[in-house]
Amino acid sequence: MFTVNGTQYATLDAARDEADRLENAGIAPEVCLTQPPAPNGKNPGPIFLAGFPSDVGGANTEIWHTLRLWRSLHLDVRVIPTWGASDYGDDYGRWAMRLTEIGCRIVSCPDKSLLPGVPDLPGATVVAFCNTRFCHAADRLRALGCRLVYVPCMCQLSPSELRAGPFDRLVFQSDYQAVQIGNQLAAAGRPSPKAALIRGAFDPAAWSLGPPRAAHYGPSRYLETYGTYHFRSKIGPAVGRISRPHAVKFRADLWDTAFALWRRWPGLTFHVLGWDGDAEAKCGPPPPFARCYPPGSLHAGDLLPQLDVLLQQTDPAGPAENWPRVGLEAMAAGVPIVADDRGGWREMIAHATTGFLPASPDGTLHAVNRLLADQALRHTVAAAARRRLADLADPARIGRQWLHLFASLQSRHANESPEPQERPTLCS
Repeated sequence: MFTVNGTQYATLDAARDEADRLENAGIAPEVCLTQPPAPNGKNPGPIFLAGFPSDVGGANTEIWHTLRLWRSLHLDVRVIPTWGASDYGDDYGRWAMRLTEIGCRIVSCPDKSLLPGVPDLPGATVVAFCNTRFCHAADRLRALGCRLVYVPCMCQLSPSELRAGPFDRLVFQSDYQAVQIGNQLAAAGRPSPKAALIRGAFDPAAWSLGPPRAAHYGPSRYLETYGTYHFRSKIGPAVGRISRPHAVKFRADLWDTAFALWRRWPGLTFHVLGWDGDAEAKCGPPPPFARCYPPGSLHAGDLLPQLDVLLQQTDPAGPAENWPRVGLEAMAAGVPIVADDRGGWREMIAHATTGFLPASPDGTLHAVNRLLADQALRHTVAAAARRRLADLADPARIGRQWLHLFASLQSRHANESPEPQERPTLCS
């Protein structure tokens, strides 16, 4: 809740509008943040987030959406960059300003040894998303009586995540992830985790607020690194993929698929966001009709609207995706998705309704060609996917789930599993 000259406003945007109106009228606005109790009448106290948002990376982008959701619930949110501003580069100031604007407090702690001096931290709830530095500090936080909530992003816990456990709560984003990590812990002789299934928060309006736009529409401009191009004016069909530049994120036959599509559609361009030397070593050099962009050089919100189809497949010998945020982004942008028939994709996409999950390379080509040939089908699939997104990312449900989790940690039965969570509707 925000107060402007004595009047309360529920959102920052409304408070800004009133402040602008007062300034235009020659009146100095006095804006402050108020902290009402949580909707259930029980304020869980400060919630600490160990980590920091960024423009790229599933976990770091999810942090931003989650913090916005928590603040909409009037939670007292404190953000601890692990461990200091210098590790977050030139973007730290921009993100720090955005966090402050939504009412988060940023806590300086340049080293984990200084955690005991952080105000209000002892006994508080600390949440982290896929954060190795948090894992290395887990025992220090436990010594302060903190309740630890961990949100892994992969479908297997890393050695550092295993050593840092057990956590007071694990938060899974897909049933597939819950099963895979449960099996991993059982095989290691670990007890079943106290866990909740909470889909990752996603606000299409917040996602569209990317970094300064890097795309250049008009004559193409060649970049020396990795044979990379910026956009041309669109003159034919466009297919693309988006991921971080890790070898397991790429199929070795990426360009075979691209060439097959190009032969069918001679004016086609194939866009790859997240391309580097490792990807090129695995897949080979990009063909002339490819447009490849180094990680961080372009915001997904710039690329997706230029695509007719998002072809999002990974190495079949590698791990399956957990809850791929690029799928949510494509749904928000109205771009039909063709993805792997495994992992969290099966819970996100209903095959042939909100996207396509082909089971073979031939099926992949058939699905992409069918979408490129039929604009009406693309629009139908995109519209169904947007409706699906509204359910998957329903902020009211996801917010209630987080409040239930925080409440369960506060109760005198905190060592018991939390109350059953409202479960999202899953694809059949």
